[in-house]
Order: sequence, then C-alpha cells, then structure tokens
Amino acid sequence: MPVKFAAFDKYQRSFMMPTSSIVSVNESDGKNFQNALHRFMKFDSVKTIGNEDTPMQFSFSTATNTDSELGVGSMDVSWHLNNTSVRFYYMEDGAYGMGDYVDRTAVNPFMAMDNAYGFENAYRLNDKYAFSFGLASGDNALFKTNEDDMEDADRLSVFQGGATYTPNDKVSFGLVSGMMAEENAFMGLHGNGGFDMENTRTYYAGVTAQLKPIQNLTLTGAYYYGMTPSTRLNDFMQTGKLHSDAFSFDARYHFDDTQYVGMVLSSPLRVRSGYTDLTLPTGRDYYSDTVYNETHRLKMAPEAREWDTGVYGQFNLAENIRAKMQGLVRFNPEHQADVKPDYQVMFGLNWLFN
Repeated sequence: MPVKFAAFDKYQRSFMMPTSSIVSVNESDGKNFQNALHRFMKFDSVKTIGNEDTPMQFSFSTATNTDSELGVGSMDVSWHLNNTSVRFYYMEDGAYGMGDYVDRTAVNPFMAMDNAYGFENAYRLNDKYAFSFGLASGDNALFKTNEDDMEDADRLSVFQGGATYTPNDKVSFGLVSGMMAEENAFMGLHGNGGFDMENTRTYYAGVTAQLKPIQNLTLTGAYYYGMTPSTRLNDFMQTGKLHSDAFSFDARYHFDDTQYVGMVLSSPLRVRSGYTDLTLPTGRDYYSDTVYNETHRLKMAPEAREWDTGVYGQFNLAENIRAKMQGLVRFNPEHQADVKPDYQVMFGLNWLFN
C-alpha cells in the first residue's frame, strides 16, 4: 500500500496523511501464530535412523500444516561414501528446515518455499574444509501472510553452493552463494490481469558463524545479502536494481542434551534500497489514438526495519515430563513504521504416559 495518501476537504484542499494512521496490516487472521504454535508444540519432532558412521541415514518429522503434500513435515535421505555425501529431502516449510522452531538462525531466508524438494551434494576435503552444492524447488512462500495465499503460488527455485571452515571444535564459519529464480513473481509479489509478472532472478550470498566461547554455550549468527537486477516486470512496471538483506543471532546455553535456555535477535528479509517505476495512463486524445502516460517512481525500501527479539527454554520437570517456553517481541512488525509491537508468549508440556 502507499505510504501516504491525499485527503480532500469540502473546499477541495488536499492534505497528505500517512496510510498507517488508518490501516494496519499486522497478521489480522492469526495464521502465522497458529503455524508457529504448531511447530512449537512438537517436542523432538525430528526422528533419525542411522548416523554419520552408517552408509545411509533417514530423518523425518510430522506435518505442521494441513496442506502438506506428503502429510509429513520433512523427510531426508542421505548416503555417505568416504568423504562424499548425497542428500535428498522434502520440507513442508523451507523457512524452518529440519531443525526445531528456534533452530532457524542460519536458515537461508531466500529459500522461503512450501512443499519443497531438493538435493545436496557435499564433499569434505579434510577435518577443516567442506564444500557443497544443491538445488531446491517449491511453492513460492516469500513474504506470505497465511496459508490461503499459497493456493495459486508459482514456483520458486534456488541453486546454491557453499563452503565451511572449522578450525577447531569451538569455531565454525560458513559461506553460501546462489541464485533464486521466481516464476511470475518478484520478491514474492504476485500479480494478475494487467499486472502479470515475468520471471525474475535474485543473486545472493550469506555468511554464518558459530562460536563456543565456554562449555555448553553456543553463539550463532548469520547475515544474508541479495541483489535483484533491473527488470521490466510487465508493460506497466520496471524496477531498478534492488538490494535486500536479513540478519539473525542466537545464544543458547545447554544444561544437557534436552535442557537449555537461549535468546534470539533477528531482522527478517526486506528490501533495503531500490525503486520501481509504475507507468499509468492519464488521458487520451479524442481526435487520435494517442494515449498520455505518467510514470511514478516508488521507493521500495520500507520506512522501518522489523526487529524480533526474545527468550526461550526447555526443561525436564520430571523423568517423563518436559516443558518448554518462548517469549518473542516484534518491533516495527512487517517492516512498518508507527505500528505497535507484537508480543507472543507460548508454553508447551510433553508428558510420556508409558
């Protein structure tokens, strides 16, 4: 929506008013919260058969969304031969990967897709260096607000390569680079009728780092940066070069394998600079076929940047009882200025009866 609009009084005098003063687009349907709650309630949702010492390893998790194509949250099959591994996987939600809800710090934000299929080939040169490349494709879920928006989603495909450097058991660095290809969409934006979108490309790179300064404490950080070349989307719209980025940080302290506390700080993917030219007809010559157009340049970067922060933890209350909690706050939600923060608190309880 436009950042501002013109209001006219009875004397036809115009006054510019901020759109946010009367309209707030802020998860009104609660779908995002429902999905987050479902993921949060899945204790030990990822089950694994085999390990790195076996030639084959299989992992899976139960579905969170009701429209999961296979009825599962994720499936992962990998083969190991010497220093080479090949992995095939399916994920109902690429924004979360194979891990738990809070283990998404280093997940690539450009791989936001639903019902995603992919493969990855990795080669470990030695104990310090490893390389990989892979391809994934799924329903375009960039900036989705609810599951209903995905009914007519086009495909999103990603090809990327990466490298990791692990000098010791306390420090690890990662680097990924790739290309995101969208069908009939532009950074998640879909159109129809006169605003049909053409296929677009975005090139990105990301760095991740993990540090264990003391025993049981793990610090994880990630930064991703993308560039979308100037593109003519249709007869009415043309973009300049767009730059986008995302940031995340996680600090977790483990008491043992199942008990931990942590804090998170992140900023979701957003456009940081660039513009779009929108050309619209403003009139027509009555005596000829001449149509007069006017071009409006729209700033694509939002006025504010969203920041998400919070704490979480998981504890064993008894031998067969486990509890978890999470509290999150979103400042400038959906990258909107002058919007009140969102607060989210969740508690979970897992009780084994036999």
